[in-house]
Amino acid sequence: MFELLFVVGLLGILTVTAWEWIAAQPAMGTIVVGLFAVPLTAWLEFGRLSRRYDLPPRVRRDFRAPCPPEAFYWSLRRARLLRQCVLLVPAALSAWLLAGWFPARAALDRESVIGWLAGIGAIYLLARVFAASCVYWHASQWLHPMRPAPAGWYRKFMFWMSEDAEFLGRMEKPSEAKARAVY
Repeated sequence: MFELLFVVGLLGILTVTAWEWIAAQPAMGTIVVGLFAVPLTAWLEFGRLSRRYDLPPRVRRDFRAPCPPEAFYWSLRRARLLRQCVLLVPAALSAWLLAGWFPARAALDRESVIGWLAGIGAIYLLARVFAASCVYWHASQWLHPMRPAPAGWYRKFMFWMSEDAEFLGRMEKPSEAKARAVY
């Protein structure tokens, strides 16, 4: 019980500290709007990108089903989507830095307009990075359970730790001799 109170207290202190830091920033409005707008925009972009790349809305693995037609196009689309993920990161970072240097205010001077445009661009670009990354991960997992590489490394590590084939993406029944040897 004491550990739970400690964890809740620690999370509360970290949350208050983060909100105090955000409140001290000149671009606080952009950051707060971004906290709510980025997930919503990323969700909408995820749906749009999933339709664009002909991916199903949810991952369902049926290992006896035939290979989907999208798998044949994925090798071509994967490189384009990965390139989009990687190239949008510096653009989003520079837009957030620009939004921090020129905070948006309720005025029509040059700095405020730059801040508003940079804030809108930063929110959209960060949402696009998240959405493209999620679509890449979603499609890679749908077509091959060992892709992308970090997922494959994790599954291999879990297989090595547990000696169970389900982490490799196959549901194999253990042999009867091995099952009897356990008991």
